[in-house]
Amino acid sequence: MFIFNFDLVQKSMSINITLKSAIYRVMTDLVKADNIINLEELEFLDQLYSEYGITEGDILNGYQISLGDALSFLATQPETLKSSILSKMTASAGSDGDKCSRTESVLFEAVRCIFKEKG
Repeated sequence: MFIFNFDLVQKSMSINITLKSAIYRVMTDLVKADNIINLEELEFLDQLYSEYGITEGDILNGYQISLGDALSFLATQPETLKSSILSKMTASAGSDGDKCSRTESVLFEAVRCIFKEKG
């Protein structure tokens, strides 16, 4: 399991949107959307960190960028990556059972619309 060290957060750190920090920001916002974080979601995030090679530095950056900036950055990426992100979002949203919270649904639909608009 990935352990995050909050002591490493520096307020003066320059903000640099990278692919990994943008993916981290969007996916963690989705996981936190229903105010319930279960074991399956933590395991999902661990898999995501492994798959995309997300590091503590990417996580620190992810905390400093806005969701809008992360989405705008991801919207400019290749269709295959956007499709992969949407697929992972679908899997994460369903990890709470067969129901999706209103906030999760709104975020998911917003991402779909942004990806279509910029794509």
